[in-house]
This record gives sequence, structure tokens and C-alpha cells, in this order.
Amino acid sequence: MNEESPQKIAINISKMLNITKRKEHFPIDVADLALSYSQSISLYPEDSIIAIKGADLSDNFDGILQKTQHGWVIIYNSSIKYSGRINFTLAHEFGHYLLHRKKYPNGMRCNKDDLYKDNAKKMIETEANIFASFLLMPLDDFRKTEKKYKFSPDLFQNLSSRYNTSLTATVLKWIDMTDKKAMIVLSDNGFIKWKKQSSSLYKTGLVSAKKMCNPEEIPSNSTTYKLFNGISDADYEKNQCGIWCKDKVTTEEVSFVSPQLEFAISIVLFHDDIHCEEDEVEYDCYDKIS
Repeated sequence: MNEESPQKIAINISKMLNITKRKEHFPIDVADLALSYSQSISLYPEDSIIAIKGADLSDNFDGILQKTQHGWVIIYNSSIKYSGRINFTLAHEFGHYLLHRKKYPNGMRCNKDDLYKDNAKKMIETEANIFASFLLMPLDDFRKTEKKYKFSPDLFQNLSSRYNTSLTATVLKWIDMTDKKAMIVLSDNGFIKWKKQSSSLYKTGLVSAKKMCNPEEIPSNSTTYKLFNGISDADYEKNQCGIWCKDKVTTEEVSFVSPQLEFAISIVLFHDDIHCEEDEVEYDCYDKIS
């Protein structure tokens, strides 16, 4: 791998940008940065990044880091429709270049399934994602920007817009840095695919941290379920009772759904020391996740 961590390398580049750019430099132009930075650190031209381009790739690939006779090339899937996802893909491949090119001298093809495998490939894919996250969304700026907004859809939309990152990457960054008791749930066609808790919520034990053995539906009284199924057009609800855990804790829920792609992202905020009245509690199948 690399002697320096993905976080440290990204933070050092961010510090350099703060000095050289001085003025507002978000969102980061990853293509320009990757080309210029690789040339500045390469001992010979053939080891620098010489081109960044889109190409018709398989749906299972977002990006490729490819070695050519003249230098390195970053390729992203031209079928990607969202600029935030392209930007994160470029930063991810730039991370591979900085972290892994010596171990993979011929380049790398980033298969989406690699993140779900328990092997060395998963580790390097995770490292590239960490690098991209810290490069595009530096913690100091992220925290300062996050404080400007209340917990609402606007919070995540404004963060995503500022850094030109996908909504998924943005909420994952938020859950990693927040000191709030919160959880992200990604559901696919109404079934929970994965969930991630903030460290503060994890310590409470309110929500099971065990892996799901069987598919579980999202709660039928949740904001996400009602929005996804056209029962309600509200993407944010306060004062929920007993929806996302069996304890009588009040929650807030922000939902982003894409019926066309059949997935939804739920961001659930658990209130401190605020409990529902006994007769308001409703339990759901989500409580049975094991």
C-alpha cells in the first residue's frame, strides 16, 4: 500500500490548496488537480497522469486507472449522469494513483462488487474512497458549513452542492463526523440494503449493529416508505415515535428517494432524552433486524 494514510495524504493536499488557491476553491476541480499534482510529484513524465476522459464502460465499473506507454490515464464511465458521482469517481481514481500505483503497475479496474468482498481488493477500494472523501470534503470546512443549516433536506443538498459530491457520499461523510445520534439507511425497492450508525448512536445500543441475515422492509410508517410509495410528499418529518427502534425515542427523518432507480436514503436523527408517550409507540418489522 502506502506509508501514509489516505486521510493524511488528502489533508496535506487540502492544506496546499488552501495556501495556493486562497480564495474559495470548492468544489474542487479534481481533473485539473490530478493532472497538475501528479506532474509535480513524478520523477519522470511516464509516471504522471496525462489524461482524464469518459468512456463506455460496463455498468459494474465507475472508473479505471490505466497505465499506458506515455503515462497514467483516469477513465470514468460516461453513462454516469450526475456530476457529483463523476467528481467522486475521479477523486477515487486519483486516490488509487497516489496510494496504489506501485503495487498495481498496470493499473486498476474498480468493480462495484469489490467493496462487498472481504479481501485485499476491498481494503484498497475503501482506502480510495476515504481519500476521495477527505479530499473533496475536508473536515474543517465540512464542519463549518454544516453548522449553517438545521437538520433538514437542505442541509444535505447544500453540502452536496458545495462539494459537488453525490448525495450518498455526502451523507456518509456527515454520519462519520457528526457528534449527533444518527443513522443512515439505504433501501433498495423497499428493502433495507445497509445501515450505518454514527459513533454516538452506536454507543447507546438503541439500534442493533448486527448484520441483517434476511431482507427487511423499511418501516411502513416511516417518512421514506410514505414518500417512496406516494402516500405523502413530505421528505422530512419531526417528532416520530417508535419507528426506527423499539425504545420509545423520538426521531426526525430526512428522506431522499428515487423511484426510477428504486432506491432511497433515509437519515434518521435520534433525540436526546426525549421519549414518546406510551400510547404513541408503534413497533415495526425493522425492530426484528438481527
